[in-house]
Amino acid sequence: MERNIAKYFGLSVPNGLIASSGGEIIKMVIWKAIALMLLGAFLALAALYGWFLLDRRDSQQLYVLTHGCGDIRQHPDDSLAKCAELLERYPARRAEAFFGRGQAYFRKGDYDRAIIEFSQAIDLDAGKAIYYWWRAMAYEEKGDTDRAIEGYDLSIRLDSGNALYFRSRGQARWNKRDFERALVDFDDAIRLEPNREITYYFRARAHALRRNWDGAIADWDTIIQLQPREATAYYQRGNAYAEKRDYERAQADWRKALAIDPSLAGAKQNLKRLGVDP
Repeated sequence: MERNIAKYFGLSVPNGLIASSGGEIIKMVIWKAIALMLLGAFLALAALYGWFLLDRRDSQQLYVLTHGCGDIRQHPDDSLAKCAELLERYPARRAEAFFGRGQAYFRKGDYDRAIIEFSQAIDLDAGKAIYYWWRAMAYEEKGDTDRAIEGYDLSIRLDSGNALYFRSRGQARWNKRDFERALVDFDDAIRLEPNREITYYFRARAHALRRNWDGAIADWDTIIQLQPREATAYYQRGNAYAEKRDYERAQADWRKALAIDPSLAGAKQNLKRLGVDP
């Protein structure tokens, strides 16, 4: 029996050994079995490690292509090349590739082509708010403000927690002189992002165009708190005080604006109109 066991495991056992002790055969069988198990484990680990290296290399390449395709800091033509490779090698990432191409064409000033690319990305993945926002921006650059507002509406519907979408729609409505609804959008944007001075700037201008000087002054106050060296904020707040006939405060703000930016011609002219030296 011992010889049959040894033969099964491929062992060559001398006759004398079997005659002398069956225990030695058992030991040899066990060690051979252990050796075979270790060898199998090593080969399995080597195969797994090789697969890991290939998968990691593929993941790194996918990362490079995806980020290269959507990197707005690089030249648009470089982005387009990365997007083309992404489309070819990773069909499952087509929406991202079309989106990246849309951004590249947008930066090249080809807004019609950008809209086509963004639309293809939306057809593949209709749940990405940022896709609609970029397409709306392209429409706005083309002067189609109504379609831009529709796009911002869709972005907000998908992601109502992003101040950028409300601010963009507010600016589009501001451009259409729909100041009342623009103010609502700016209010929402400020609620979501209270420390972005650009939103206060647009809201202050909207208040001013509606001749709400107190509202405009309050927003210029906030901008100055956020950016104490912003000459334009002092200048515009001075204009609002002048509209309220508070010329003392208006002069103080215009002088402050000139102290920060001596080239601010409007502040100099306003002081001269009041008969005082800049």
